[in-house]
Amino acid sequence: MTKPSLDKAPDDKALRQVISNGIPPEMPGAWQLTEREVETVAAYVRSLGAIPPELVPGDAARGARVYESQGCSGCHMVAGKGEGFGPDLGNIGARRNAAYLRRTILEPASRYRRDSCIFQRRRPLARGLAGYGSTKTHSRSS
Repeated sequence: MTKPSLDKAPDDKALRQVISNGIPPEMPGAWQLTEREVETVAAYVRSLGAIPPELVPGDAARGARVYESQGCSGCHMVAGKGEGFGPDLGNIGARRNAAYLRRTILEPASRYRRDSCIFQRRRPLARGLAGYGSTKTHSRSS
């Protein structure tokens, strides 16, 4: 899990461009930085992903069966399948570590802002799995 990979900046040149130019409209560019400062920020960003891979025991096929049987695709997407109401879980292991994922699944309320609302699907879920939604997004009842 967790590998150093950035979708918008697969190499150092692209990362420097993202820092300088931003990602409109989400992230403004750092126009005030010199070329050397941009290089320094890029090196720092790359260092954040320089962690050893986390080996996690488990059975991926069993996890896929749980995901399917519990109706997770009613809110999440993986490999382009499912609904887009919740976060896309494709490649989630590259973005979050095992401890974060475990806690988010077992204690979902511990991870969200106050203006988010926690919901539980009407169908019983394994170990109390739940989800969340922002009050600023559309709502959906199951």
